[in-house]
Amino acid sequence: MCFYWIILESKIMSNYFKFKSNYKPILLASSIGLSSTLGYWYIETKRNYLLAESNVSSNVSSNVNKLRNEHNDVTTSCSCHIKQPTNTITYNEKYKHLVPKLFKVLSRTKEVCGSPGLSFGIIQNGELIMKGGLGYVDIENAALCTSGSVLRVASISKSLTSIAIGKLIEENLLDIDEPIQTYLPEYPQQVFNNERVKITTRNLLTHTSGIRGYFDGKDYKEKDDDISKRQHEIEISKFGNPPVNSDENFIKEHYNTVEDGLKLFQNDPLVYKPDTDYLYSSLAYSVVSRIIEKVTGQQYVDYMKKICTGLGLENTCVDLNDPIIINRARNYKRNAQHRLLNVPYIDNSYKWAGGGYLSNVHDLLRLGNNILASYENNKGYLEKATINKLWEVHPKSLKISQDYGYALGWQIKPKAKNQPFAVYHTGGAVGASSILMLIPKQQNKDPEFSELTKDNVAITDTSVSGNLVVAIIVNMQSVSLTKAAYEIHKIVTEIN
Repeated sequence: MCFYWIILESKIMSNYFKFKSNYKPILLASSIGLSSTLGYWYIETKRNYLLAESNVSSNVSSNVNKLRNEHNDVTTSCSCHIKQPTNTITYNEKYKHLVPKLFKVLSRTKEVCGSPGLSFGIIQNGELIMKGGLGYVDIENAALCTSGSVLRVASISKSLTSIAIGKLIEENLLDIDEPIQTYLPEYPQQVFNNERVKITTRNLLTHTSGIRGYFDGKDYKEKDDDISKRQHEIEISKFGNPPVNSDENFIKEHYNTVEDGLKLFQNDPLVYKPDTDYLYSSLAYSVVSRIIEKVTGQQYVDYMKKICTGLGLENTCVDLNDPIIINRARNYKRNAQHRLLNVPYIDNSYKWAGGGYLSNVHDLLRLGNNILASYENNKGYLEKATINKLWEVHPKSLKISQDYGYALGWQIKPKAKNQPFAVYHTGGAVGASSILMLIPKQQNKDPEFSELTKDNVAITDTSVSGNLVVAIIVNMQSVSLTKAAYEIHKIVTEIN
């Protein structure tokens, strides 16, 4: 067991956070074991502190001021022979009473999942509560993790693509219930059980299109699910039995265009009749990105740059290997002996829309805050009616769980006894995991799934608590962060 110090240094936040408060550099101590965080905490407040003021424009997409690193230097010592990271964490003085409990949840999450680094940010009503990083984004070069670290956000890319679709809907350029051949006449006509079938953009976005998921090279012989069997049969037909080198999570080939990437799967049989079942399919989002190209007359990546600019996202881009991207993290995995390893090189160009983006906590907080502003009062990037449409749950998605449903690029969880109504997306990539959770102002009426399905997002506007955005990214694959996000919400609502 070792003891280490993490310095919480004072910084003036970017102007998209609205606050006016005192900031104090503090030392927050924790006792760390091999795999868990124990409950010994205290805070020592330093006498010298900075007064930070931020006059903020209400325009969420305005340019962000650079962080001003005016702080008092605090030295630390470590009692163990392994040097521990000294990470910077920024918090709002108004919420300092939350810091120890929030830090405990985050540090425990990092230790339990075994990730080298964890980047996080929490805001409420557009106002910072706490942000920062724990551990390292690059073990070999001892680069510390911060809230500005740029990591793979994986399937949160789907939510970004969803916002682009929302903008096209508002501009009357796209009808998501038309057959996709309306916009992609060259896309192969799909057939299921010798019957011509229709796929819509809504089907693509809600994972109800019948398009297969990733091949993963695993043996499905013991599976009794018909969809899984059909997908495995397709995999065998293309890669042999047993499949060899079929895992599409580790593709190294670069696809120069979205259209080239579609060739990976567009001629494969459907695994079920569209709109009759549910199978999570990132490949379906590649078709969505091609529709965006045809409707806008622009390359998907170029159009998404405009979307990101409109949202005020300054550190969000596709995960290309060659460009120098400041603050980019390294990605890791654990082997069977729990030894830390670098992940292999991959190329995500075949799935930009479904899982190919990099971002950081700063941008995810801006994104979440913007969407909540749209949903609450039409003061965000999209109209409230558009957000309601994007949050329409497809009934077939409830086959996986009655606890949450899938909408158009967003996961929706209705209000339950011990959990709030939440809109979120998780992400799992090679060497990284993420979550962006939006918790709108809670309603006196508990929404049922029937109220969150197509043409009926009937949630009342009687608010009883504030908007909350939680963003967490780790540079470790196969990590669930949903529980941590909910724990953060519970701390904020119970103590605040």
